[in-house]
Amino acid sequence: MSKRTPKTRLVDFVLYTLVGFAVVAFAAIYALHAARTGGNGELPLKWIGLAGETAVLFGYVGRAMRAYWRHARFWAGFVGFFAAHLVACVILLLNVERFPLFWFVPIAYLEWVALAYLLGLLLGDDVPPDPGRCRKAL
Repeated sequence: MSKRTPKTRLVDFVLYTLVGFAVVAFAAIYALHAARTGGNGELPLKWIGLAGETAVLFGYVGRAMRAYWRHARFWAGFVGFFAAHLVACVILLLNVERFPLFWFVPIAYLEWVALAYLLGLLLGDDVPPDPGRCRKAL
């Protein structure tokens, strides 16, 4: 396990603080919107589900492939897939009234497989994997 330096602790603190502010800002914006429009208090679950699924999918893949962050082909595939994911999901969710949260689970799995395959094709043999990374994950 790596030692936590004061710098990494500070970075973690700043990131957690920003996430906290984002959650509070989202809640405040939603409350103001509901108050202005006479909303019924129902949460837009399909959009919250999309945000959560997107964060988990791309967060885990990005972290797992951190060794490739210095390669432009990784970022081209990652950002391209991210954009296609958002466009497809927004079009889908705009055209349905309700979307059960359960469906985000198999969709995320299928997208994870597709993203891993795409990145594998883009990176190919030109960028050797870091063998130490695999041992650390175990």
